[in-house]
Amino acid sequence: PENSASPATLTRVLNTVREYRPAASYGLVVLSHATGWLPAEMSEPAPMLKSVILDKGADEAGNYMELADFAAAIPYKLDFIVFDACFMGSVEVACELEEKTDYLLASPAEVISPGFVYSTMMHRLFQPEADLASVVGDFYEYYDRQSGLYRSATVSVVKTSELENVAAIFRSICAQSSPLEDLGDIQTFGYGSQKIYFDLGDYIQKRSPERYAEFQSALNRCVLYKASTDSYYSAGTGTLQVIKHFSGLSVYIPQPQYPDANAAYQRLRWEKKVVSRP
Repeated sequence: PENSASPATLTRVLNTVREYRPAASYGLVVLSHATGWLPAEMSEPAPMLKSVILDKGADEAGNYMELADFAAAIPYKLDFIVFDACFMGSVEVACELEEKTDYLLASPAEVISPGFVYSTMMHRLFQPEADLASVVGDFYEYYDRQSGLYRSATVSVVKTSELENVAAIFRSICAQSSPLEDLGDIQTFGYGSQKIYFDLGDYIQKRSPERYAEFQSALNRCVLYKASTDSYYSAGTGTLQVIKHFSGLSVYIPQPQYPDANAAYQRLRWEKKVVSRP
């Protein structure tokens, strides 16, 4: 009868774990529907749920937990968070959780069923030092062996302590360069035709090619492992979309057609770090 999308429930469960099973360190696996940083009050783009965790409940009524509430509900520092959920591999998600976890394992695009490879994942996570690279490696290899629409995977391991350096260079680049007028050529990982989740590296490469190597160097220290198939599945179109550039993290670029998203974006830790961006 509990609502697993309640921040209070998440806090109580994690505190109970620590009370009954004292350990040197902890990690968290989140398996749910998700849309990254998008806020619940956002009217566009639609149709999309806006949440980190969804719990439909016995009556099928939707209960949602947003990213900021999820971060606030975590009562102690975690070694890692594995998001077996769509669109959580964004720089905005990583920044929101940088004080809550050392490493983030997530996908910038949709995660298709059956999700992560649990038959090997739990063993790898319970090593004296969690083998995070192998967890995402198993995920990628499983889907890379599939065919048709099921050959779809984007996944990365993000070291959150390196996000500050990525943000500093991003802020500097955007302060010294003009915004792109045409976003159509930037790699996206969105739902159908929606332009919400742009590839972070591809955005900088096209906005400031002369400083791309500098930015990529910082990003390589932050994204420790990344892998993608040649294309990704989008439920919005029911088709595979070609991947021409994959940096391991997505980023939102404010756009006039999404005023609600633009307003909500100002509240995110990432946007505050790069506030000088036009």
